[in-house]
Amino acid sequence: MAAARTAFLDPIRNDKTRYRLKDLDIDKLPPFERPALVVTGRLDSSVGYRDAWRLMPRLPRAAFATLDRGEHGLPIDQQPVFAALVSDWLDRLD
Repeated sequence: MAAARTAFLDPIRNDKTRYRLKDLDIDKLPPFERPALVVTGRLDSSVGYRDAWRLMPRLPRAAFATLDRGEHGLPIDQQPVFAALVSDWLDRLD
């Protein structure tokens, strides 16, 4: 948490409408120039997955993955594939 970029995350944190990224003005967010990993679940009924892809222009060094059977609890429900994605991403960090 100490290393988090608050200028990037605060607009998301302050969204009081159930994490609705679709209402966030992505173009006003500063780019996050460090490596990032975004993993979403196609079956996530809490936050969805489509809106996360709108962040791509602001995350130029990010890897994006959507798990077709993934729900909101990806690290638990899809543990083997989630762990593989995170492990691979960590191995590729500079």
